[in-house]
Amino acid sequence: MRSSIAIARTIAALLLALAALALPRPARAATFLADGQVVVAQGQTIDDDVYAFSGTITIDGRVTRSLVVAGGTVTVNGQVDGDVTVAGGTITLNGPVGGTVRVAGGTVTINGPVGWDVVAAGGDVTVGSGSRIANDLVLGAGTVTVAGRIDGDLRGSATQARLLGEVRGDVLLDIDNQLSLGPQAVIGGDLSYRAPQAANIDPGARIQGQTRFTPTGAATGSERSFTERALAWLGSLLLRLAWALVAGTLLVMLLPRRSATIADTLRQAPVASLLWGIALLIAVPILAFILLITVVGVPAGLLLLGFYLAALYLSQVLLGLSLVRGAVPLSWRTTRRLPLWLAMLIGTSLVVLIRLLPLPFGIATWWTAILSFLIAVLALGAIWTDLTGWGKPVPALAPAAAPPPPAEETELRPVTGPLPGTPGLGPERSAQIREERPITEPAITSQRPAPERPATPSEAEPAAGPAMTEPAQTSAPTPERQQPASPESPAGQPPEDTRPIGEQPASPPAGRPEAEEDRKER
Repeated sequence: MRSSIAIARTIAALLLALAALALPRPARAATFLADGQVVVAQGQTIDDDVYAFSGTITIDGRVTRSLVVAGGTVTVNGQVDGDVTVAGGTITLNGPVGGTVRVAGGTVTINGPVGWDVVAAGGDVTVGSGSRIANDLVLGAGTVTVAGRIDGDLRGSATQARLLGEVRGDVLLDIDNQLSLGPQAVIGGDLSYRAPQAANIDPGARIQGQTRFTPTGAATGSERSFTERALAWLGSLLLRLAWALVAGTLLVMLLPRRSATIADTLRQAPVASLLWGIALLIAVPILAFILLITVVGVPAGLLLLGFYLAALYLSQVLLGLSLVRGAVPLSWRTTRRLPLWLAMLIGTSLVVLIRLLPLPFGIATWWTAILSFLIAVLALGAIWTDLTGWGKPVPALAPAAAPPPPAEETELRPVTGPLPGTPGLGPERSAQIREERPITEPAITSQRPAPERPATPSEAEPAAGPAMTEPAQTSAPTPERQQPASPESPAGQPPEDTRPIGEQPASPPAGRPEAEEDRKER
């Protein structure tokens, strides 16, 4: 728990140093140096703010304003009248600085005088004997050595620290391992520190104020019972789980659909997410730093850095949501807020619990670090893959539906049977009318048996004589069959029927009054 607090303070100091790059500068102009190797020669004076970005940077001349540097190896031997902000691997400040020094790197060495505060974060921080800090020294580091003079206070956290110089103010330190004071150490104020064990104070060291020592849990870890250690681990677990659940709740409530798609992408494209995550884990901080050292890119750099840190923290939430959505049936993978929230609760709790397992023999630290790295890389890559679609598998297309069967075609054909609705006509008259006025009806291509028609009396009794004809008004002859009246015919007489004998209508037979009665009844 103490080591995690120290790491958190170190990260906070590092972010503070990097955020200083975004502070607005009152300079009227600026000089940008970004060659393969940046060198400001001795005797050269730059009357501007200087922004340098390179692998190797050496400042031997004078900068009358502020200096902002990012590089692998940075050495400042000249004088800087303003502030100095440096981020790099190996940083050495030998020249005088008129303002505040903000530095973050792997190895940091300060040998020159500083006109105001020093904020330092790194693996190894050394304040040399030739250094004089006019105000406070705030640090977060692994190993700290202070051999110079500090006119203000010394505050911070470190794994181990050695005081070999003079601190005129108070000393407030949080130590994970060991604090030692050399024979030349002088503390003008109080010494307050938290450590697993008491400090190793040389008899020649002088402390003018009071000494307050607060033992941490590591000092009494062997003395605590199993129940006490279990309760301490459980308290840390519940606190971190509460942080993750609050952040996950905000995520699924504000962005339910996007959260579900990112979780599904993490499960569907794990290889692409892993590769993109490794690339983004390295590229995004570099891009954000480049934007921060420019004037126009400061807002974009801050936004990019904020989204980057938020994505890293929410990675455990997205991974837990992905695991639960992959385990439930497909019908339960909805984008509604309540099911998503329940899945987030279960999945995030499992991920946090597995990540913080109290493994013995010091394995827990490596287990947590490696697992946290993998979770962050996968989630970061899944976010990028879902937003861009690069590497995301294409869903399979559904098979096309079969076309509907073609409709049955119909055709028109002339009616060949007896006319419907004319049961009183004989076969000869029906054929005559059919020739005069062809009647058509739609015929379905599919053959269906024709319904049987009851036989008419005229067809049922062929021996009764020729078929009776309908009156003239029932079925009048067509105009083309009508013959004009002859001028030689007497007036009022019907024209002579000139049709062939076979087509002339038959007269009713004489002496058959019952046939006439039957015809009238029909």
